[in-house]
Amino acid sequence: MKKRKKRLTKVLFPVLAIASAFGIADRKMDLYNKQIPVKTQEGEIKAPVYNIFTGLHPGNCSAYVRKAGAEIFNKNYSFSSAWNRRYHDKVISQVKNFSELDGKIEPGMIVGLYNPKSRYNKALDEKGRERKYSHVALYLGDGKFAHQLGAKTRVDTASDLEKLGWVPREIIDSN
Repeated sequence: MKKRKKRLTKVLFPVLAIASAFGIADRKMDLYNKQIPVKTQEGEIKAPVYNIFTGLHPGNCSAYVRKAGAEIFNKNYSFSSAWNRRYHDKVISQVKNFSELDGKIEPGMIVGLYNPKSRYNKALDEKGRERKYSHVALYLGDGKFAHQLGAKTRVDTASDLEKLGWVPREIIDSN
Protein backbone atom coordinates (compact mmCIF):
# COMPACT_ATOMS: atom_id res chain seq x y z
CA MET A 1 0.00 0.00 0.00
CA LYS A 2 2.82 2.40 0.90
CA LYS A 3 4.64 1.75 -2.41
CA ARG A 4 1.42 2.26 -4.35
CA LYS A 5 0.81 5.57 -2.59
CA LYS A 6 4.37 6.71 -3.34
CA ARG A 7 4.04 5.71 -6.99
CA LEU A 8 0.68 7.48 -7.27
CA THR A 9 2.16 10.64 -5.75
CA LYS A 10 5.10 10.55 -8.19
CA VAL A 11 2.72 10.30 -11.13
CA LEU A 12 -0.12 12.49 -9.90
CA PHE A 13 1.88 15.48 -8.64
CA PRO A 14 3.57 16.31 -12.00
CA VAL A 15 0.25 15.91 -13.83
CA LEU A 16 -1.48 18.25 -11.40
CA ALA A 17 1.42 20.72 -11.55
CA ILE A 18 1.20 20.83 -15.36
CA ALA A 19 -2.58 21.25 -15.19
CA SER A 20 -2.09 24.08 -12.73
CA ALA A 21 0.56 25.80 -14.90
CA PHE A 22 -1.77 25.85 -17.89
CA GLY A 23 -4.81 26.88 -15.88
CA ILE A 24 -6.63 23.65 -16.73
CA ALA A 25 -7.15 22.66 -13.12
CA ASP A 26 -8.46 26.12 -12.35
CA ARG A 27 -11.25 25.88 -14.94
CA LYS A 28 -12.01 22.17 -14.96
CA MET A 29 -11.61 21.11 -11.32
CA ASP A 30 -12.27 24.38 -9.42
CA LEU A 31 -9.50 23.59 -6.93
CA TYR A 32 -8.47 27.17 -6.17
CA ASN A 33 -9.91 29.63 -3.68
CA LYS A 34 -12.27 27.26 -1.92
CA GLN A 35 -13.51 28.43 1.44
CA ILE A 36 -15.77 27.21 4.21
CA PRO A 37 -18.08 30.01 5.43
CA VAL A 38 -18.28 30.11 9.25
CA LYS A 39 -20.67 32.34 11.19
CA THR A 40 -19.29 33.88 14.40
CA GLN A 41 -20.35 36.78 16.63
CA GLU A 42 -17.79 38.94 14.85
CA GLY A 43 -19.40 38.12 11.49
CA GLU A 44 -18.71 35.58 8.78
CA ILE A 45 -15.21 34.14 8.52
CA LYS A 46 -14.14 32.19 5.46
CA ALA A 47 -11.90 29.32 6.47
CA PRO A 48 -9.58 28.66 3.52
CA VAL A 49 -9.25 25.22 1.97
CA TYR A 50 -5.72 24.60 0.75
CA ASN A 51 -4.34 21.84 -1.44
CA ILE A 52 -1.24 21.13 -3.51
CA PHE A 53 -2.31 23.79 -6.01
CA THR A 54 -2.23 26.41 -3.28
CA GLY A 55 1.10 25.20 -1.90
CA LEU A 56 0.02 23.02 1.01
CA HIS A 57 0.70 19.31 1.24
CA PRO A 58 -2.37 17.35 2.41
CA GLY A 59 -2.22 16.24 6.03
CA ASN A 60 -0.06 19.09 7.30
CA CYS A 61 -2.20 20.56 10.09
CA SER A 62 0.61 22.82 11.30
CA ALA A 63 1.17 24.42 7.90
CA TYR A 64 -2.60 24.85 7.60
CA VAL A 65 -2.94 26.82 10.86
CA ARG A 66 0.11 28.93 10.02
CA LYS A 67 -1.18 29.85 6.58
CA ALA A 68 -4.85 30.27 7.58
CA GLY A 69 -3.85 32.26 10.69
CA ALA A 70 -1.93 34.69 8.49
CA GLU A 71 -4.71 34.92 5.90
CA ILE A 72 -7.67 35.33 8.27
CA PHE A 73 -6.19 36.99 11.37
CA ASN A 74 -2.90 38.48 10.13
CA LYS A 75 -0.97 36.26 12.57
CA ASN A 76 2.68 35.45 12.03
CA TYR A 77 3.17 31.88 13.25
CA SER A 78 6.48 30.08 12.84
CA PHE A 79 7.27 27.29 10.41
CA SER A 80 7.08 24.28 12.70
CA SER A 81 5.53 20.87 13.14
CA ALA A 82 2.46 20.60 15.38
CA TRP A 83 4.39 19.01 18.27
CA ASN A 84 7.24 21.53 18.11
CA ARG A 85 5.08 24.63 17.72
CA ARG A 86 5.26 25.19 21.49
CA TYR A 87 8.98 25.95 21.18
CA HIS A 88 8.65 28.49 18.37
CA ASP A 89 5.47 30.41 19.22
CA LYS A 90 4.11 31.73 22.53
CA VAL A 91 2.32 29.26 24.84
CA ILE A 92 -0.56 31.17 26.46
CA SER A 93 -1.92 28.45 28.71
CA GLN A 94 -1.86 24.74 29.49
CA VAL A 95 -5.34 23.17 29.46
CA LYS A 96 -6.83 19.73 30.11
CA ASN A 97 -10.26 20.00 28.47
CA PHE A 98 -12.30 22.21 26.16
CA SER A 99 -14.15 24.01 28.98
CA GLU A 100 -10.79 25.41 30.16
CA LEU A 101 -10.44 27.28 26.84
CA ASP A 102 -13.23 29.70 27.81
CA GLY A 103 -11.85 33.13 28.65
CA LYS A 104 -8.31 32.15 27.63
CA ILE A 105 -8.50 31.63 23.88
CA GLU A 106 -9.19 34.32 21.29
CA PRO A 107 -9.89 34.05 17.55
CA GLY A 108 -6.65 33.49 15.66
CA MET A 109 -4.97 31.49 18.39
CA ILE A 110 -3.94 27.86 17.96
CA VAL A 111 -4.91 24.98 20.19
CA GLY A 112 -2.59 21.98 20.51
CA LEU A 113 -4.65 18.77 20.50
CA TYR A 114 -3.78 15.33 21.83
CA ASN A 115 -5.38 12.10 20.69
CA PRO A 116 -4.31 8.93 22.53
CA LYS A 117 -4.84 6.93 19.32
CA SER A 118 -2.56 9.09 17.17
CA ARG A 119 0.38 7.30 15.55
CA TYR A 120 2.44 10.48 16.02
CA ASN A 121 2.48 10.23 19.84
CA LYS A 122 5.28 7.67 20.00
CA ALA A 123 8.09 9.82 18.62
CA LEU A 124 9.84 12.54 20.61
CA ASP A 125 9.71 16.26 19.91
CA GLU A 126 12.73 18.32 18.83
CA LYS A 127 13.95 18.63 22.44
CA GLY A 128 13.83 14.85 22.93
CA ARG A 129 10.73 15.03 25.11
CA GLU A 130 7.44 13.17 24.89
CA ARG A 131 5.03 14.99 22.59
CA LYS A 132 2.26 16.86 24.45
CA TYR A 133 0.08 16.81 21.33
CA SER A 134 0.19 15.76 17.71
CA HIS A 135 -2.38 18.02 16.06
CA VAL A 136 -3.20 21.73 15.95
CA ALA A 137 -6.32 23.69 15.05
CA LEU A 138 -6.97 27.40 14.51
CA TYR A 139 -9.62 28.96 16.76
CA LEU A 140 -12.12 30.96 14.69
CA GLY A 141 -14.37 32.13 17.55
CA ASP A 142 -17.71 30.95 18.96
CA GLY A 143 -16.26 27.54 19.81
CA LYS A 144 -15.29 26.76 16.19
CA PHE A 145 -11.93 25.46 15.03
CA ALA A 146 -10.47 25.15 11.52
CA HIS A 147 -7.94 22.40 10.92
CA GLN A 148 -6.65 19.99 8.35
CA LEU A 149 -7.23 16.36 9.18
CA GLY A 150 -5.63 14.15 6.56
CA ALA A 151 -6.35 15.72 3.19
CA LYS A 152 -9.57 17.33 4.44
CA THR A 153 -10.00 20.85 5.74
CA ARG A 154 -12.61 20.87 8.49
CA VAL A 155 -14.39 23.34 10.72
CA ASP A 156 -15.41 21.62 13.94
CA THR A 157 -16.85 22.60 17.30
CA ALA A 158 -15.24 21.53 20.56
CA SER A 159 -17.90 18.83 20.79
CA ASP A 160 -17.01 17.54 17.30
CA LEU A 161 -13.32 17.41 18.23
CA GLU A 162 -14.09 15.55 21.45
CA LYS A 163 -16.09 12.96 19.49
CA LEU A 164 -13.04 12.47 17.26
CA GLY A 165 -10.94 11.78 20.38
CA TRP A 166 -9.05 15.09 20.56
CA VAL A 167 -8.18 16.68 23.91
CA PRO A 168 -6.78 20.24 24.11
CA ARG A 169 -3.38 20.62 25.78
CA GLU A 170 -2.10 24.13 25.03
CA ILE A 171 -3.24 27.49 23.71
CA ILE A 172 -0.63 29.07 21.46
CA ASP A 173 -0.33 32.56 19.99
CA SER A 174 2.15 34.14 17.60
CA ASN A 175 5.20 35.88 19.05
